[in-house]
Amino acid sequence: MRKFFYFFLLALMFSGCSLDYKGAVIGEELSETVPDTILVNFKYTRVRQGQILAVVEGESGKTFSKKNETVLKHVHFIEYNGKGDILNEGWADNAVYHNDTGDARITGDIKVYSEKEKASVKAEELYWTAKSKLLKGNKDELILLKKDDGSYIEGKGFTANLKDKNIEFFSDVKGQYVGKKE
Repeated sequence: MRKFFYFFLLALMFSGCSLDYKGAVIGEELSETVPDTILVNFKYTRVRQGQILAVVEGESGKTFSKKNETVLKHVHFIEYNGKGDILNEGWADNAVYHNDTGDARITGDIKVYSEKEKASVKAEELYWTAKSKLLKGNKDELILLKKDDGSYIEGKGFTANLKDKNIEFFSDVKGQYVGKKE
């Protein structure tokens, strides 16, 4: 019996068999496409020292740690100052947030309102770069900025530098300025 076992072992070693790594490769590929976490009808509240800083809620949220991103669907956010007053509020159909950089690509029916500026932005696609505080639109997409006083500006090739409070449009620009009544 022992000879049979050794013979079987030798035959197995020299039979040219190889290990099938296909399953392991598929597992690695899947780890980038299968989310680590899936949230449905979620609400996330960020708090610091007892004060609410932000609330994000949405229809769904998926985190992908290998790609370092979070994908949100039908998202609504509110940003607060340290006193509980609303600073900004926004809605979008989709957002892809890069967890490592804070950058984001926002798409769909986008509406953002700034309480401080008393103004809103409407767009279909925006890109946020956190480090430089730069908000950009596509060069071919019409972006609308509208103030509560009725002033507005719209155009294509939108860039807003929120550090400098500088806004630029590069084509098809039009608008209306409503001055203060004396």
